[in-house]
Amino acid sequence: MAYSETAPAGGVPGGTAGGDLNGTYPNPSVDASSETVAGKVELATQAETDAGTNDTLAVTPLKLATYSGLGGGGGGGLFKGYAVFRHEETAGTDGGSLTSGAWRTRDLNATEYNGITGASLASSQVTLPAGTYYARSRQETIQVAQFKTRIYDTTGAAELVVGDSGWDDTSGGGRGYGCDTGRFTLSVESVIELQVIGTTTQATNGMGVEAHNHVTGGVTKEVYATLEIWEEGTALTSDDEVRAMLWALDC
Repeated sequence: MAYSETAPAGGVPGGTAGGDLNGTYPNPSVDASSETVAGKVELATQAETDAGTNDTLAVTPLKLATYSGLGGGGGGGLFKGYAVFRHEETAGTDGGSLTSGAWRTRDLNATEYNGITGASLASSQVTLPAGTYYARSRQETIQVAQFKTRIYDTTGAAELVVGDSGWDDTSGGGRGYGCDTGRFTLSVESVIELQVIGTTTQATNGMGVEAHNHVTGGVTKEVYATLEIWEEGTALTSDDEVRAMLWALDC
């Protein structure tokens, strides 16, 4: 506790300050705190908390809970947003035709969940703000022989993730599944698509065959393609970390 040896008339202290105070009265000072010295401390703003570069400011529980690198309040610091988009049809409806000869856009028509600020789905295309992302997709094909899948940036006209090479039998109901898993960075807001190409045209169900009429117990809806996207929060710093995350997100 601070004290003074001198108490002049009028109650205004004078002399050398003591305790946690430095200097002399009536205007003593308080040392800045550190890891070894008790003293005054300044509270960090949200921007300073998110930047994570200052080692002298204090962080409040509220700032920590809303720290952008925690992925929504405690996600471990890698991701700050997550979204799931799907190609869905009513029970008993096939996934549609797959025509050979060019890349075809999957009919993403349902938002299962969207926790990425600025992301949206419209006309089978996903709009994403600038940033770094991890993505994983799974697509079904039926009787199209050799096929290939990818995640494509229509804004930058570039492949973002090159997926599996596969083959499904063109007779007897052959079914294939393509998986795309990878990491990419968008420098500007971009529109992406989930795409597939096959060597044989399959009408009506080339992009998936319905299950409702073939299983016991009933089916509430058909799902033929799924695109999951994670928005990176805190940048990974090594190739080993990147490989570990891609392995964790593999199909």
